[in-house]
Amino acid sequence: MTQLYTYQQEAVAFALSTGGRCILGEDMGLGKTVEAIAVAEQLGMDTLVVCPASVLYKWQRDIKTWTGLDAELILNSTSPMPNGGHYHICSYAIMTRRYQDLIGHYPAIILDEFTAIKNFRSQRTRAAKRISVFAKYILMLSGTPFLNRPIELFNALHILDPKSWPSVHAYGNRYCGGLADGGLYMGATNLDELRTRLKDIMIRRLKSEVLEQLPSLTRTIIPVVIPNMREYNEVKAQVMQAIKEMDPDHKGYFVNALDKLNMLRQVVGKGKADAAIPLINDMMEQIGPNSKLVIYAHHQDIIASLAHNLMGHGVVTYTGGVDAKTRDYRLDIFRNPDGPRIMVVSSAGREGIDLFGKSGCDISRLLMIEREWNPSSESQIESRLHRIGQKNAVDVYYLSALKTIDEKFAALVEQKRRILQSVVGENVVKIVIADLLKEI
Repeated sequence: MTQLYTYQQEAVAFALSTGGRCILGEDMGLGKTVEAIAVAEQLGMDTLVVCPASVLYKWQRDIKTWTGLDAELILNSTSPMPNGGHYHICSYAIMTRRYQDLIGHYPAIILDEFTAIKNFRSQRTRAAKRISVFAKYILMLSGTPFLNRPIELFNALHILDPKSWPSVHAYGNRYCGGLADGGLYMGATNLDELRTRLKDIMIRRLKSEVLEQLPSLTRTIIPVVIPNMREYNEVKAQVMQAIKEMDPDHKGYFVNALDKLNMLRQVVGKGKADAAIPLINDMMEQIGPNSKLVIYAHHQDIIASLAHNLMGHGVVTYTGGVDAKTRDYRLDIFRNPDGPRIMVVSSAGREGIDLFGKSGCDISRLLMIEREWNPSSESQIESRLHRIGQKNAVDVYYLSALKTIDEKFAALVEQKRRILQSVVGENVVKIVIADLLKEI
């Protein structure tokens, strides 16, 4: 297994000290997934991971990275259950539909983003309780600031330790201010007492608490499945045919090949933008109201789509399509704690701006929807956040579309980032294109 940070080792030790039944409530970016995998490895039991559909493949990738094992996915309601294997992964939707197939088969269960079962009347929650009854070890993961809404913790606590947390009504009356007019437990009361009780079952650290252990910038690849694969395959066939008909020795070959590949890149970008919406919604829930997210995309139609689909969070765009005064105004309100929580930037945001928050505002997370041909162009975007004045470690997330040219493209760009530090500009682009053409 790859080396854990000291604070992650502490989380693993805490989980084991609870008998393998606890909440890993670390802030987003601190590695709850890695901590949970490390605990599962220590326990050595067959493990079921239940997670949001948007991170199924990230879990599979992380398990492979940290253990060397191939985790099997349960992707639909009719596929046969996996036969063997130490790790199986499914979404909450599949768990809800197939809980009877899952009951009793897994001594260890990981429930990622367990606020998915915060509604104690939902079918999803009932299914989670049924499969958990037979599990000896249960890890609950979430970076959400629970104590703003303590009722969201109850189902997890009850599943982990039903004797200590037996009744939602007793819990709601004590820690949630009793029933509100709408018949729900909406408040937050006796929080000091609740924090004290939680110390035996939950570990939570904020990024600011372990900042000295973190690298100043971390890059994470998030694999996703794009919903427009049919369109992608159609465009791919056209692009491949067009490239085959080109003369590689012609002086305009690279320019023409790049033009065709960009057609394919835009189709992938559209698919990744659609696939990113549930992932971004989860992120915004995890990072809390005082933290913001920067999203990068290259094409204007993709930027417009993202802004439209995420408007519920408060969105502002920073593109070359508006004048400098408007861009400056949008940047100013985004950096303000009370301003929009998401900024979608284009290549216009690569230079000349500072994307870190003012006092009381954390802007340290960047989601790259589309990749750039040149690694230095991506580094320029990263440096808008990762620069003098930034008080937090920066997390950069790169989406990678599975079973598309994007996987090869991303791998090549990362390779060139590492080995071509001394090569800049058009030379890098030509090298990436040449290698990509060989791959495809």
